[in-house]
Amino acid sequence: MPEISTDGGLVVANDQRAADAGALMLSRGSNAVDAIVATAFAIAVTEPFLSGIGDGAWIVGHHGPTGDPFLINGPITASSDMFIAVQDADPVGFYGWPKVVDDENIIGPRSIGVPGAVSALCLAHERLGALELRSVMEPAIPKG
Repeated sequence: MPEISTDGGLVVANDQRAADAGALMLSRGSNAVDAIVATAFAIAVTEPFLSGIGDGAWIVGHHGPTGDPFLINGPITASSDMFIAVQDADPVGFYGWPKVVDDENIIGPRSIGVPGAVSALCLAHERLGALELRSVMEPAIPKG
């Protein structure tokens, strides 16, 4: 796994270009949140099949060596009462989920989750980022 070290910290990503994006933020004197956001958006371009932005996101960290911890979640759109379970039925689907009426958790519009990664990354940047969002996302924008 490529890792890039700068005077401001260390960035690790499965793709060199994503690690470079995060390290670029640190080399500009920014902070870890900007590096996280830049790396995540770059990964969405370089490895969309593994780490795309069409999923949830949970960002956990703290401000500096003695700073307050923080947690930022992408939106959660499901609830425990969203589907009606079919009693005494075998699990279904690729993941072996409990059977629900009309397979609504697997088929149809209610089976799709709302991607929360983009909103979580943008919220983390809004609250804790140091650079302009446009600058942080720039490495992920394809050239040409």
